[in-house]
Amino acid sequence: MLNKNKTSRSAGSQPKERKQNQAKTPAKRVRVKIPKIPTTPEFKKLVDEHLKIAMEEIGAIRPWFDEECQEWVFEHPYYPEEYGGDTPEEVIERYPLYIRQFIEHRLIGNIDPMVDVTMKGRGGKREGAGRPIGSTKEPTKVIRLPIDIAVWLQGNEDHLLKVRKLMSR
Repeated sequence: MLNKNKTSRSAGSQPKERKQNQAKTPAKRVRVKIPKIPTTPEFKKLVDEHLKIAMEEIGAIRPWFDEECQEWVFEHPYYPEEYGGDTPEEVIERYPLYIRQFIEHRLIGNIDPMVDVTMKGRGGKREGAGRPIGSTKEPTKVIRLPIDIAVWLQGNEDHLLKVRKLMSR
């Protein structure tokens, strides 16, 4: 039973006095530290290399006129940067500047992973890594064989030659 001095209220509600006091307290400001973009020649060289790769991936910049915002626009699916301008020439001239800025922020880790798309220009590769250009690899297909036959084929390269010779007949 309820006591006459006490009032019942739902589990999530608070007294009116407290709600009014909460509204008067100012919200706390949170400072977010944004990393500074390095100005070293090495970093600028790295950005230039990535910009060159990015512009090769993008290809020719062909802006289109967007009726909704009444300006010339260009965007590419690999980069979350979009630029709009009064003329197509302006868009062609300034879009690489926006891509450069995006690359700088990506290299210092200031891009949300949900926004960044994996592409050739991300980090590069080791010199000499991978298959040499122009080399070929014999096409293969995965099949299931009895173990004794698979062991026999893997045991000696001559066995594989014998199988190929039989197949050619």
